Amino acid sequence: MRFLKLIANAIWAAVYGSLLITCLILFLNDDLTQAGWVSLGALFVSVAAAYVPIIAVLLPLALLFIRIFAVKHLTPTWASLKTILWFGVATLAVMTVVFYVNLRASPSLLSPESRGTLRGVSAAMAAVCLAGLATASLGQFRSGPRAHRLRLLAGCLLVVPLILAPLALPRSRARPAGAGAEARGRPSLAERGDRFVSSRPHLSLLLVGVDAASMDFILPLVSARELPALERLMSEGASARLDAIRPCVSSVAWTTLLTGMPPWHSGVRGDRVYSVGFSSSRIGALPRMLGMHALMRFGFGRAAPSRASERLRPTIGEILRGSGIVVEEIGWEPTHAETSSSEAAVQVSVEAARRIGEILGSLPATNSVASWGPAYRRLRRTLVNAITQDLDARDAAQAVQRAESGAAARVRAIRLPGLAEVSRHFLRYHEPENFGDVTSAERELFGPVLSRYYKFIDEVVGELVAAAGPRGYILVVSSHGVEPVPEWRRLVRPLVKYARSSRADDPGPSGSWSRGPDGILMIRGPGVVAGARLDSADIMDVVPTALYLLGLPVGRDMGGRLQKRLLHPAFLESHPVLFIPGY
Repeated sequence: MRFLKLIANAIWAAVYGSLLITCLILFLNDDLTQAGWVSLGALFVSVAAAYVPIIAVLLPLALLFIRIFAVKHLTPTWASLKTILWFGVATLAVMTVVFYVNLRASPSLLSPESRGTLRGVSAAMAAVCLAGLATASLGQFRSGPRAHRLRLLAGCLLVVPLILAPLALPRSRARPAGAGAEARGRPSLAERGDRFVSSRPHLSLLLVGVDAASMDFILPLVSARELPALERLMSEGASARLDAIRPCVSSVAWTTLLTGMPPWHSGVRGDRVYSVGFSSSRIGALPRMLGMHALMRFGFGRAAPSRASERLRPTIGEILRGSGIVVEEIGWEPTHAETSSSEAAVQVSVEAARRIGEILGSLPATNSVASWGPAYRRLRRTLVNAITQDLDARDAAQAVQRAESGAAARVRAIRLPGLAEVSRHFLRYHEPENFGDVTSAERELFGPVLSRYYKFIDEVVGELVAAAGPRGYILVVSSHGVEPVPEWRRLVRPLVKYARSSRADDPGPSGSWSRGPDGILMIRGPGVVAGARLDSADIMDVVPTALYLLGLPVGRDMGGRLQKRLLHPAFLESHPVLFIPGY
């Protein structure tokens, strides 16, 4: 009975926490604030349905745990202002930490205005929490009317965040009319007449996206003269590290690179969108530290891959088509979601089988395939799928080029996705010193795989560059690099495997880009400074720079800027930068 009474008092704090959780969701997804009161009410009811039972049970359990060694016996009532107040203060303290963590962990998901207001709300919540705690503590040392008044004052203080947070919610931006036009049935840029004639119609552009390529791997191999194609691009053109978004989701990073807009502006905040409970609102970013992803697995909501219609801004391909430029895009379809085809069965061509043999090498004499078991087969399958995807993209590009007659495409964009999965699964063998549990046999067999795959990518890029010809521009980009999985995830992974009854012989991915390791930018063509090196450039600078090189105006609303440091001053003088308000 005592525990039930505590639950009855904790329900009020649970509703209080659910309101703050709803406000945090709206901060991270400011486009939801344009929804009506019915949709927002449904969102709150859905959040409350999930979190009220959890908070209402956890708070009494925590209180009983704290009072194990208390001298005075706990005798709660069904509705105790004192108990409700302490539960409310504890809930506000936890939510203040959650707000701060999401503020620090999601810089790319929040607009500058949202970051400022969320920072102010978090500071106000911390101040109210301290004031409420002090006032409630003073009430402990009073009795009678004085104690009751102090507790009422503390309760009024706790209401302040519920008033401040909704008032501080950012206003959503108007949805532009040109983005994702084909997906939403609206006129495209070209159909609306937003056409801009290029001042350099004779130039072409080859854009090669190499997923998860990193300068940390490329530079040592270039120094060893093992990547001739990339080495030539770097010597004849310019190169830079690209600052990725943080936190980094591959599909979001590529959307940011291709639109020149940050996630809060492009509208793509994740590789999935979520529908929570009874609400029909589509949520792009879930708050951290609240276990929402875990609740999704228990039926709290539904997740679906992010679609092109979620995007609010046009990609560079849509911009160029709207300006009358012929564009061929190959291999970009999977960018709408994080994908891993390591479990899929693929048809291996003769060339793919040869490449697999070159990259994987022969099995050491002291080990057999049977002794490696499923772990070897999974890694080999990952490599097979990666090579097949990259060769398919190359072959498709070559087939399109052969089929072109007369008016060839001025812009050809090819994405090579295979390196991402190879880096994720083979990084621990390439950098065994960062993991500590790699055996000498594993190092001997899998250690050279990642370097050999970079050589394979170099050959593919070399073939694409040679087919493009000497004229025009070459851009080789990656929206992010790869780095070892954070240590805390390595510590938690065995527990997760045990809970999910996963195979113990599967080490899981060892590479990650969640913390936004740098991507790459290599550019060659007229006006580019040969051999220029930049320590850093922004991922959003690629689109403005590409538009300028093709003789098109740069949108003033774009998050990036033209990288003038890569271009000759004389070229900039003879080709002035043109601007428009936006595409």
